Amino acid sequence: NIRHDIEEIQLQMLHDVMKNALKRAESCMANRGHHLADTICQT
Repeated sequence: NIRHDIEEIQLQMLHDVMKNALKRAESCMANRGHHLADTICQT
């Protein structure tokens, strides 16, 4: 059941994910959208 699985997610994990997302968004804004300039992406 998806509701049960969601309830099992630890609060600390949610906190860490949100902290990381904020850090990435701030990096993106600081670099005017070029936050992946040091990442090699292959298609």
